[in-house]
Amino acid sequence: MLIVEDNAGFIVHSQQMGIGFTDEKVIVEVMKNLQERYDNQILAASFDKGFWTPTNLKQLSEIIPLVALPKKGRRSASDQQRETAREFGTIRKWHAGVESAIHALGHNGLQLCRDKGPDNYERYIAMAALGRNLHTLGKILIDKERRKRKKDAIRSLTV
Repeated sequence: MLIVEDNAGFIVHSQQMGIGFTDEKVIVEVMKNLQERYDNQILAASFDKGFWTPTNLKQLSEIIPLVALPKKGRRSASDQQRETAREFGTIRKWHAGVESAIHALGHNGLQLCRDKGPDNYERYIAMAALGRNLHTLGKILIDKERRKRKKDAIRSLTV
């Protein structure tokens, strides 16, 4: 399963990986489609080592200005320099969020797929992503309300 999450925590893309398709084979096309869908507004992206190939690094860097794609295995001096850059480290820290989203999908409907077949599993992935997005939206709205109430409480004390 491939999950892409935005900076607010919403899942903007999910797909079932077909037989023989691995992360490094599909990511460039997925990111091209997402850049097109979001009018080239994606300015940075973080990936895990499973997406690494020299070609992917080159192609992703052409579509996205800042790419955090760690290299598998031993790093050359240039790879070491690229991966120790401040921007790389900052963007790389975002990756924990999508790992959390993947784990949370199990709590939003993917722990057991009762319908058999790839089409039904695809539907379960979409429903789990929707559930995760609803949780994220709920957290944002609750946070907003909490800040508003705190601000109102402070105002009422100072008046």
